[in-house]
Amino acid sequence: QIRDCHLKALFDSLSGVVESDAVFARFILPQLILQGIIEHNAPIIAECEEEMKAVMQRALVEDGWPRLAAHVIFSVTDCLERYAIHRLTKKIPSDTVLERTSGLLSRVLNERLQDGTLLAVTAAEKCHCAARALRWCEQYAINQDAQGHNIFDKSQYYSLQRIYSELDDLDGILGAFETIKLNSTPTINECILAFEANGDYSEALPLYQQSSEQKV
Repeated sequence: QIRDCHLKALFDSLSGVVESDAVFARFILPQLILQGIIEHNAPIIAECEEEMKAVMQRALVEDGWPRLAAHVIFSVTDCLERYAIHRLTKKIPSDTVLERTSGLLSRVLNERLQDGTLLAVTAAEKCHCAARALRWCEQYAINQDAQGHNIFDKSQYYSLQRIYSELDDLDGILGAFETIKLNSTPTINECILAFEANGDYSEALPLYQQSSEQKV
C-alpha cells in the first residue's frame, strides 16, 4: 500500500524477515509507519493503529510470542515519539506530518480498557516494563483540570500503586494510596499493596483470601 514504488519494493522484499524476526521488525516497522504518515496514507495509518492495539490487547492474556510482539510495538511508539519531537523542533508552520504522528500516538496510547485503565499501561506492566508503564500512566492517564490540578480517577491511581510496587517505590505506593483514600473508599487490593509497602504483612494476611488477585 506504500505509494513510493522504490520503498514499496523494499518493504515487500523484507516482509518475510519481519514476520520471522521480531528484533529486525523493531527497525523496519517504524520506518513503514512513518512513510505512511509522510505520504498521508490513511489506509496504512489505520491498519497500523489497529494492529498496534490488537498486539497489546493480546499481550494482556497470552505469554510468549504475543509479549515479544508487544515489545516491538513499544519500539514503534518510541520511534514515533522521537520523530514527533524532531518535527516539533523544526517549527514547521501547519506541520500536518507532526499532527498525524502525534494523532496516531495519542489514539494508541489513550486506548482504554473496560475498567478505565489504559491498554498501553497495562500491556507494559504485563511485559515487565514498569518504568515505561509509569511514564505512560503519568503522561496519558492522569488528566488535569483547567487550573492544572490532577483529576482523580481511581483506576489510574490503582495502576500507579501497582507500578510503584513493581519499582519498589515505597513513597509512590503510599502516595497513590493516600490519594485514593482521600477521594474514595479503598478496595481490598489497594489496601493490600499499602500494607505490603509498609511491611504490615499481618494486616495484609487476612485480606489475601478476599482479594480478586492471586498472590504468588
